[in-house]
Amino acid sequence: MRSTILALTLATASTASADLYTLEFNAIADFVGPVTGQLTLDLDELGAGSFLGTVGTNFGPASADGTAAFAPTLASGALDGALDFGPFGSYDLILNFFPGGGAGTLTGFDPGAGQVVSGDIFVSDWSITAVPAPGALALLGLAGLGRRRRA
Repeated sequence: MRSTILALTLATASTASADLYTLEFNAIADFVGPVTGQLTLDLDELGAGSFLGTVGTNFGPASADGTAAFAPTLASGALDGALDFGPFGSYDLILNFFPGGGAGTLTGFDPGAGQVVSGDIFVSDWSITAVPAPGALALLGLAGLGRRRRA
C-alpha cells in the first residue's frame, strides 16, 4: 500500500514539474533549402516562455533563441526569435505551428548578398516532447528501489 502511494506521488510530481520541452521540426525555407531544428523550450504552465537551441540548414548550424507560446495542449504554437548563422548572417524568425505543419518567415542581412533578405518557411512535420525535471527522474529511480518482494 505504501509503495502505491509513493508511485502516485511521484507521477504527480513528474507531471507538475515538467515545464521544459524539446521541439523538433523539419521545414523548407524558400531561400536556404531544408531546415531542421531542435529547440529546447522553457515553458510555464500557460504555455509561454523562451527557447534556446540549434537549427540546421544548407548553410550549416545556427544558434536559436527567442520566445515561444503554445496552446495548453501543446498542439499548436508560435516562435519569435533569432537565428545566428555566423558568417552567413543573423535572421529574425517568426514561425507558427499547427497540427501537421506550420509556416513562418526568416528576415535578416545576408553578408554574401550584401542586402536584407526575407524568405518563407513551410514546416512539414513537428513534435514536442516534455523533458522531466532532474529531481523527478531521481525520485522515479528511487521508486523502483522501494518495492521488493521477499521470498
